[in-house]
Amino acid sequence: MDLTAYRVIQESLTNTAKHAAGAAARIILDFRPAALSLTVENDGLTDPGGIEEGHGIIGMRERAAASAAGCPLGHGRAAASASWPSSPPECRHMTATRVLLADDQELVRAGLRLMVDSAPDLTVVGEAATGRQAVRLAREQRADVVLMDIRMPDLDGLAATRQITADEDLAGVKVLILTTFEVDEYVFEALRSGASGFLGKGSRPDVLIEAIRTVARGDSLLSPAATRGLIAGSSPWPTVPAPSCPTCLTG
Repeated sequence: MDLTAYRVIQESLTNTAKHAAGAAARIILDFRPAALSLTVENDGLTDPGGIEEGHGIIGMRERAAASAAGCPLGHGRAAASASWPSSPPECRHMTATRVLLADDQELVRAGLRLMVDSAPDLTVVGEAATGRQAVRLAREQRADVVLMDIRMPDLDGLAATRQITADEDLAGVKVLILTTFEVDEYVFEALRSGASGFLGKGSRPDVLIEAIRTVARGDSLLSPAATRGLIAGSSPWPTVPAPSCPTCLTG
C-alpha cells in the first residue's frame, strides 16, 4: 500500500512538472481506519479542450485497481485522486515493485525470475530477449525497474537504456545494468546512458534483491568491482610542491 501510494504521487508530480511547469502542487493524504485517500492537485492552467487521459493516468489507475478492486481516479492532467481500502494479504504482490527482465538468454531470465519473485515486495511483469523488446515492454507493462543486460541482439542494452531514460513517458522507470562484463568502459557508458545502477551477474541473490530495491527508491548503485574501477581510473590528488627555501620548513 505504501509503495502504491508513493508511485501514484511520483507519477502525478512528474506529470505536473511536464505539463504544468511552474505550477504549485499539493498532496493530500487522508488516513482512515480502513482506507487511505490520496489527492494530488496543481494550479497550472490547462486548455479545457485539450485535457486528455494519457499513459500516466492509466498507469495510476492500474496501480490503484491492483491494490484493491476498483479505485476511481481523477480525470485529465489537473488532478488525480484515489481512495481504496487496505489490501488483503493475497493482494500484496500486486502492489510490489514491478521488474522487467531484459536478457537474450532464456536460462538467465528463468534464474532471475526465480530470485526476483522470491522477494515479497518484488514481482516480475515481463521478459525481453532484445533491447527493442525491453523498451516496448517497459512502456506496456509500466515497469518500475528494468534489469538490463548489455550484449543483446537487435538493440544492445546501453542503447535501450538511453531510449528508456530519454522518454518522458517513462520518467519513473529505473534501469539496473546486470552484466558479466564489469569493465570501466561499460560502467562509464551505462552512467552516461542514464542507468541507475550497475551490477555483475556473479552477485549473490540477496545483493541483487537489495540492488533492485535501492534503484526503485531513486538511489544509485555500483557494484564493488565497478566502484574500484572508477576509483582506480580517476585522477590522483595533486601533489604539493616542496618548499623552495630552508626557512619554510621551520615556520
